[in-house]
Amino acid sequence: MSSKLYQFQYSYERDLVTVYLSATIAAAGAPTMVNRKGVNAITRLSAGKYRIDLRDNSNQLMSADMISVVSSGLPAAPDMAIAVDNINDPVAPSITVQLLSPAGAAIDPASGEKLLINIVARRAST
Repeated sequence: MSSKLYQFQYSYERDLVTVYLSATIAAAGAPTMVNRKGVNAITRLSAGKYRIDLRDNSNQLMSADMISVVSSGLPAAPDMAIAVDNINDPVAPSITVQLLSPAGAAIDPASGEKLLINIVARRAST
């Protein structure tokens, strides 16, 4: 792996890697990465659908979650589902997430919303 990783996570699962991404959403759902650890890029594919390109591949996706940060009111897209899991691709590891409205419809976050995404995966053997 090309990244320097900390050795201990005190988990019942072995060899876990945690990837962090912070992105601000602009008009028409366009994402801009603010902070990232283990992520190369985030790309909007369609309404509320984003591909997150990872720096390193992993054996298995263990979990993924998202928190929306808004300046006032409620987030437009408070829920996230995994649409495609390509985390073990040795050349272009990624996951595709679908953001959803409270009613379950695909929707872009509102302009100005910030997404905090946390991905946990089992490290690929080296």
